[in-house]
Amino acid sequence: MNQGFSLIELLVVLAIIGTLASISYPTFQHQVARATMTEARLYIESLATAQAESRLKHGRFLLLGALQDRLPPSKRTIASFEISQKLDPDLLGFQLLLIPKVGNGALASMTLDHWGQFESSYSW
Repeated sequence: MNQGFSLIELLVVLAIIGTLASISYPTFQHQVARATMTEARLYIESLATAQAESRLKHGRFLLLGALQDRLPPSKRTIASFEISQKLDPDLLGFQLLLIPKVGNGALASMTLDHWGQFESSYSW
């Protein structure tokens, strides 16, 4: 009596696993991109909240370095985005920008200003 699997049976199982992996991998990549975008949006909103608190306490907005000292970005946000800020000359207005790093085509840039206006080309 032969016990075990034949070579044909093992190849069929490998073909099925390969097919399932090829179908599920793009979905996995999309979910990772969505999670990264959501994390980045929450980060940019927390920076805007810290800016609003600074404006209420000190009468002006903070520079980006001081903001990031208070709220450091996650490793995923640092790896995926360039973070920048535009301040009005009188320090009474700001715009936060998250721009995807080169080579990460699944992500989109995001902006949030002192009025709470959020813009992104990403389809949520």
